Amino acid sequence: MKRLAVLLAALLPALVFGAPDEEQLGKAQGYPVCPLPSGGFAEQRCLVGMLSHYDQVVPARKVAKGSSVLELKRPAKEARITYAYRGRGGDTESYQQNTRNTGLLVLKGGTIAVERYQYDRKPEHRMQSYSMAKTVVAMLFGIALAEKRIGSIDDLAAQYVPELKGHPYGETKLRDLLTMSSGVKFREDYDGSDDVWTLAMKTIDPSAERSTVSIRNRLTAKRGSRRG
Repeated sequence: MKRLAVLLAALLPALVFGAPDEEQLGKAQGYPVCPLPSGGFAEQRCLVGMLSHYDQVVPARKVAKGSSVLELKRPAKEARITYAYRGRGGDTESYQQNTRNTGLLVLKGGTIAVERYQYDRKPEHRMQSYSMAKTVVAMLFGIALAEKRIGSIDDLAAQYVPELKGHPYGETKLRDLLTMSSGVKFREDYDGSDDVWTLAMKTIDPSAERSTVSIRNRLTAKRGSRRG
């Protein structure tokens, strides 16, 4: 169990125990794909559709796969996986039934131990990856190092992103950015006015300035105790 890498694909906001709230999340409307709201949060009925069609909602580009890909295996018999959290517990089935989780994928090595979907989602949907993207970025750094496109992960970020010159992020080693330990104060409270919201809007809004400029000009530059 300790070796299982749990990848939660498109875990919706508002993690609560209870019913999955299918009707509240737009089942009757076929889980609509709504336009990105301007300066506000998406309606509940739009969440499932938006987060499984995000490449249609915001500007996106396709990253081509390599010439050689790893095929994930499946066991002859699916394992029963249990969990415990804050005095409560369950298994794969109860987890899906009691959380607003569109997809659950559990990998062990190169084998899919468990794969589950709800809200009419399927493996073919391109779901919002959220923090899984950090792992992908780290993998790409490894490839860049192997190809000598990056000299060292101990180089400063400004060496590769000149727009960050003179900003604390630019003065931070790539190693520390990869581990989210830059020391730059970054407020992540999901209240619509915090740093993570500003960064998100400046990144996905096609009319906004470049995200690197947003980081330099708008995010708090004071080094603090909270990591970012």
